[in-house]
Amino acid sequence: MMDVDARLKLVRRNVVEVLTDEELQDLLLTKRKPVAYHGTAPTGPYHIGYLIPIAKLFDFTRAGIKCKVLIADIHAALDDLKTPWEKIA
Repeated sequence: MMDVDARLKLVRRNVVEVLTDEELQDLLLTKRKPVAYHGTAPTGPYHIGYLIPIAKLFDFTRAGIKCKVLIADIHAALDDLKTPWEKIA
């Protein structure tokens, strides 16, 4: 596994804001396998914009962070009744 500085660099890469660097560093030092979560409710067809968070999840994985992903397709269908089912499915 890479050192904490290399892990921090990967986690911070291409992000606008990190709540606190100290908290992030402490998390990477103390947690054996931290967990990141990404959830999305796709209300339309998938497009290239979905690759942005996926690329970040790859960085997290390389930094030794376990990633969980929720694709809330049914939630999107129920939440956005303006979108026809054909566009969601």
